[in-house]
Amino acid sequence: MPQPEATTLSTAHLSSGRVSARIVYLKELDHRGFVIYSNWETSHKAKDINSNPQAALTFWFRELERQVRVEGITERLTTEESQIYYDTRSVLKLLISLVLHPKGPPARLTWKKKKL
Repeated sequence: MPQPEATTLSTAHLSSGRVSARIVYLKELDHRGFVIYSNWETSHKAKDINSNPQAALTFWFRELERQVRVEGITERLTTEESQIYYDTRSVLKLLISLVLHPKGPPARLTWKKKKL
């Protein structure tokens, strides 16, 4: 089943040089850029971004046999913005999130600069 909101997020930890890629869901796209949510306290994404704000998204469109890569600088959005998203999640997703990450709502990440 196609999931056009699924994208690969690639980051690199600055001091170690370790690169990492994982599938995430694009939650929003607005005038500021692309938005994903992540737990800022515990995720490897956040640790990488704390050391190196450069990141890339890659969207794969199988039916078109094409990919789109977006590169740029990430920024953490406000707690209030994250809370708005967190409040809209289903009860089941909220419970799972609280069990896995009891410290609170995930941080919202977005790209300030985009390059296609």
